[in-house]
Amino acid sequence: MAYSYVVYTGNGATTQYAIPFQYIKKEHVKVFVNFVDTAYTYVNNTTVLLASAPANGIRVEVRRFTPANTPLVDFVDGSTLVASDLDTSNLQHLFLEQELDDSLKQTVSIDAATGLPSAGNQRIINIGAPVSANDAATKTYVDSNVGAVSASATAAAASASAAGTSATNAANSATASANSATASANSATASANSATAAANSATAANTSATNAATSEDNAADSETNALDSEVNAANSATAAANSAAAALAAFDQFDDRYLGSFAVDPILDNDGDPLTAGDLYFSTALSAMRVYTGAVWVTAYVPGDAASILFTPFGTIASNNVQGAIQELVNEKLNLTGGTLTGAVTFVAGQTTPAVGAITSGTVSGITDLAIADGGTGASSTTSARANLGLAIGTDVQAFDASTAKTNTVQTFTAAQRGSISALGNQSGTITLNMATANNVSLTLNANSSNTLANPTNLTAGQSGAIFITQDATGSRTLAYGTNWDFVNGTTPTLTTTANAVDVLVYSVRSASSIVCQLLTNIGPL
Repeated sequence: MAYSYVVYTGNGATTQYAIPFQYIKKEHVKVFVNFVDTAYTYVNNTTVLLASAPANGIRVEVRRFTPANTPLVDFVDGSTLVASDLDTSNLQHLFLEQELDDSLKQTVSIDAATGLPSAGNQRIINIGAPVSANDAATKTYVDSNVGAVSASATAAAASASAAGTSATNAANSATASANSATASANSATASANSATAAANSATAANTSATNAATSEDNAADSETNALDSEVNAANSATAAANSAAAALAAFDQFDDRYLGSFAVDPILDNDGDPLTAGDLYFSTALSAMRVYTGAVWVTAYVPGDAASILFTPFGTIASNNVQGAIQELVNEKLNLTGGTLTGAVTFVAGQTTPAVGAITSGTVSGITDLAIADGGTGASSTTSARANLGLAIGTDVQAFDASTAKTNTVQTFTAAQRGSISALGNQSGTITLNMATANNVSLTLNANSSNTLANPTNLTAGQSGAIFITQDATGSRTLAYGTNWDFVNGTTPTLTTTANAVDVLVYSVRSASSIVCQLLTNIGPL
């Protein structure tokens, strides 16, 4: 564990950092953000504040630097030797030893696990340029030399690649030349063979010429007939193609309009295109034609009468066809000319309650929560009604009681009035009473030989009471008092320090800063 420094890691939000070590003067503490000496201010004696939060992952170091060249205390002959000067002098030497120890631990040392020099994950700075082969090198030296070598290697690799490409092209060219030579030889051989064949063909041609002359006349007549047939066939083919195209277009249009039979509503037409308004299909589930409106599928026609149209029972309607559902509605409706409601009528939130005309006779029952504006109380219970009308007992009005006391008039009590004793239990150190809690309190001093009854909170002139102070089984507990406690003749009393002894501090509050009191000692345990 370090004696004189602490290292934090920034998170982009924190600006306050704790000082976990002691120091003699505030100027002996420095803060380094990412190894840079950074200005700061003090929040208190143990916390420093940076002007801006270090980014996430940034190193933040708080370190003490006690001066080593100047003594912080100069002892003079004949002067008064005080403890604070001795403490400061000793602390200066102690802090210097601690800082030296921390510094040695952060320098290059021998790692106990490996036996090798270690820098403890710290950066090494101020290194000179290397001379011998085993010298350490700086980052600048390595970057510049490695960069030059890398550039040379890249250039050499590029030259080698170009040379390889040239060699490959040369080899391909040589192969092509050899292939051309072989092809030329093969061509010469073929030419010789063709010459022989030509001579033979010439002889056969003379014989065929005679026969061809005879056939030529016959072929001329056939050619004329064939041309006429070809024209007719072409015209027929064009007409057939046009008819086929028209038929296909008509079928495609029909196929896109009437989609066929489906068990569920289709979402695309037969070509996989989006549906269009007017598309039709036969529903095998409903046994009815369905038409697309451009948004949803609906039944194209209603088969049969209303009794044949299916209806899903809903609410109080039990019928499963439209005719039966309508009949149930007619039977259950309330006529405009009057009728009898046999069940409760409930108006849910957001509905407008119909206006009720003046009731001139009879009785009205079962109506609750009638609004105040309509002459009601807005409630269904007496307690809620009084609260809504601003007449809640104990809040807006006081319940009648002939014996109730008032705070602003003279009172004569005919029965005992008691203030309970608030037991605070074991107390030690600085004890601060809240006078709004109780007039009378009890406590036991159970630790610290010296305790303080501090100035209480919530003092109000006129309050009085008693504080029962008990020694624990050890005893010897003393008590000092805050400035608001005023004793007779200004003399602070002394507690009875016998084990389990009980003293009583009786008091009366004179003002917000003065409590007149007297200690009654050794009244004995309960």
